[in-house]
Amino acid sequence: MNHPVWNCTPVLVLALLIPSPSLSQKGGKGPKSSTPAASPQSVPQNQANTGPQPIDYRRARKIVIADLGEAWKYYDVQVRPESIELTYKDSATGRINTMSRMELKTLQRVSVAVKQHDYVLLVNGKDDKSMSTYSLAFRLESYPSSNWGRSGDPQALAKAQAYADALNLLSAHARGEDRAALDAEWSDFQQKAVAWRSLPTKPAVSDAVRMHRIGAEEALQQKQFDTAIDDYEAGLKIDPLWPEGHFNAAILDGELNDYEWAVWHMRAYLELLPDAPDAPAAHDQLLLWQGKLGQ
Repeated sequence: MNHPVWNCTPVLVLALLIPSPSLSQKGGKGPKSSTPAASPQSVPQNQANTGPQPIDYRRARKIVIADLGEAWKYYDVQVRPESIELTYKDSATGRINTMSRMELKTLQRVSVAVKQHDYVLLVNGKDDKSMSTYSLAFRLESYPSSNWGRSGDPQALAKAQAYADALNLLSAHARGEDRAALDAEWSDFQQKAVAWRSLPTKPAVSDAVRMHRIGAEEALQQKQFDTAIDDYEAGLKIDPLWPEGHFNAAILDGELNDYEWAVWHMRAYLELLPDAPDAPAAHDQLLLWQGKLGQ
């Protein structure tokens, strides 16, 4: 991964300079903390299908990566929109090999159960010992308490349930089962964006959002990009109509190859500020990410 270069002044939200075609090469900069007024123009309606809300999806992915990483310490966990894989690097050849892969589209409902005083996972109500489920949906009977703990422990139950919920969210997204609800969320965002654009004076960013912005900037200085994303998305959960947060989250997601979320955030940014000086460059970057997604 190329390390991003950051341009920061006290009055600017951090702006990431990314490979061509980059916003910086086209004269664009990160949006200012005080947002200029914009006309009530919006991104074309055929671009409104943005995919799942990135905050919830990213949280689910992190839960799965953390749980599997704890169980399979010598493997790398890869969570993609369509699959989960355990991979390892061959020390002799340097080649990345896949130890196990689970197609999320085929994963049935995962639930938590108690078996011999331990929390285990059931797939569609059964102990499925196929290789993919054994490795990835979880080890079911084989040392199931090593990650979570004994039954009766509220923290262990919460951890096991969070893992099951995360798998169910990822598999539902892979099958497109969340599409109608997510389209409704985007439609609601568009309506709020129209109202926001019509305001002659935009509301100031709250201290709660500023706290997350400052946290993101500090994380970026330390090159902790995932932490920075978490802070931007936490700020956006408080204020979904924060253009700078969407822009910076989009650029970071793009740098981290999370193109689905980069598209989500950049569309939101353009929905809020379609006439921003960097809007044409931002739209070009959006098209580049869409191309990488095959849209």
